[in-house]
Amino acid sequence: MSGDKGLEKGSLGFRYLLAESIALISPMGAALGTLLGSAQYAQGAFPLAVLVAMLVTVFWINTPYQFSKKIAGAGGFYHYGAEAVGPSFGTLVGWFYLMNYFFFIAPGGIFIFGLILPTILSQFGVSSYPTWIVLPANAVYLMLIFVLTYFGIRPSLKYSLVASMLEVAFLAFFAGFVILHSINSPLVFTPTLSPTGWSGVLLGAVYGFTAVSGVSGTVYLGEEAKAPLKNVKRALAISFSITAATFVLVSYAMTVGWGINDMSSFASSGVPGIILSYKFLGLAGLGVISALVLNSVFAGGLAPLIASARLVYSMGRDRLLPEKLGRVNKHKVPGLASLVLAIAAVVISTLSVIGLGVEGGFIFMLLLAGVGSLVAHVLGSIALPLYYRRRSFNLVFHGLFPGIFLASAVLVAYSLLIPFTFPVYLGPLVAVLWGLLCWLLIRRRRTMGGWELVGRAPIREHEQAT
Repeated sequence: MSGDKGLEKGSLGFRYLLAESIALISPMGAALGTLLGSAQYAQGAFPLAVLVAMLVTVFWINTPYQFSKKIAGAGGFYHYGAEAVGPSFGTLVGWFYLMNYFFFIAPGGIFIFGLILPTILSQFGVSSYPTWIVLPANAVYLMLIFVLTYFGIRPSLKYSLVASMLEVAFLAFFAGFVILHSINSPLVFTPTLSPTGWSGVLLGAVYGFTAVSGVSGTVYLGEEAKAPLKNVKRALAISFSITAATFVLVSYAMTVGWGINDMSSFASSGVPGIILSYKFLGLAGLGVISALVLNSVFAGGLAPLIASARLVYSMGRDRLLPEKLGRVNKHKVPGLASLVLAIAAVVISTLSVIGLGVEGGFIFMLLLAGVGSLVAHVLGSIALPLYYRRRSFNLVFHGLFPGIFLASAVLVAYSLLIPFTFPVYLGPLVAVLWGLLCWLLIRRRRTMGGWELVGRAPIREHEQAT
């Protein structure tokens, strides 16, 4: 690592910000992977769970949209919380966003080598698959995405934008074709097809929410963006609109294509989207969707590593984490932060698979990503009205919208605790431990000087013209 002067300011135009948001969502990977958790709990009401998640997200996406008008920085929500309430609150917000992104990175290779490849091979009559390959292949995958992020951000974001647009286009075509050739039913938008009613729908919505929460990833590029106080909010709005519509459409198509009364076998079938592509589109469709989903998970691993590395970089710069993590390399990216995150992801994903199996470990890590996302979004929504109370407060956007999201979050949190079952209850328990670790970081940092400057945003509306 070289001595540095920080990230490269003004180096990323609007298209790069859009690429980060959509790639972090990973449209194909999320539709065929992350949403499996939603289908597992909601079953025949899978489309309802996804629709609920998207509606809740509308009220949440308002939070980063409103903040990004005023402040920007590599710490994203870490800066938002600190500017609104103070250093301790900002640290807590950022720490839970780190939990969200980290547990989104960790299971990427598990999904590819433990779920996608076996499902693809099974369509060609290959029933025997060496499961021992999953963990070493996952480690190689995670270190490869680290290498790509180490050598600069623009090449990976160019690739991510093209790949993501191809994914969205194919998902729309695939969903439309399946719907036209299936028996359609409005019952999928009612809780009657969920085995546990609204509880299953709300728990499924946690995974649906996780699938699209990556849209906020662009806020971590604020320090490197051109005209960040204008372009970040544009990227948020456009990327969410595209992916939310796609996910609702695809969840409906996969449910009616599989059979609304047969959804109990959907999530346990491997990667059902691949099975459906072969059923409806034949070998050509199977080949296209297999290539796109592998590409999606790869691009989807790059994006959260880019975002989380900048969050860690910001915390290292403020000495909440070791100062070496707050430095950039000669390519003007936080290389050491990326390396530490990649190694930690290898360790955690390995332990999860050893303890819970391939499918169980994958679902467990997605659950932790969802819980981290939920807690972080709640904290961010609390911060928004507190930030704007000293400014031009708008009752609808700074009061009503975050209030509706917080009420929705209470219902989702209830579904995580009632009934108190394994492994669902592990999510809140891990969140408590994660919060305690944050408290220790805050306690240590407060003993040093300059605590009042921790989390301060490097770009503010009144200090920089857009």
